[in-house]
Amino acid sequence: MRVVFIGVSHWHLQLYLKPALEIPGVEIVGVSDPNSAVAKAAAERAGCKLWVDYREMCRAPPPRFCFRVGTPLRHG
Repeated sequence: MRVVFIGVSHWHLQLYLKPALEIPGVEIVGVSDPNSAVAKAAAERAGCKLWVDYREMCRAPPPRFCFRVGTPLRHG
């Protein structure tokens, strides 16, 4: 299953990323965060691509599941 993580600078990431990496059949295909340095570190840990803008990440090709950690997204 293709999985992405949004908001990887939030401390909750550690609660979800490590277990997700250990689940057979789960492929972490992207991480995003406005802080590109933090996104880069998380992407290296997960072995995936990074994005600063989560919307771009979710368009190319779309994931099957998304973890959003941190503050809620606001559309407007």
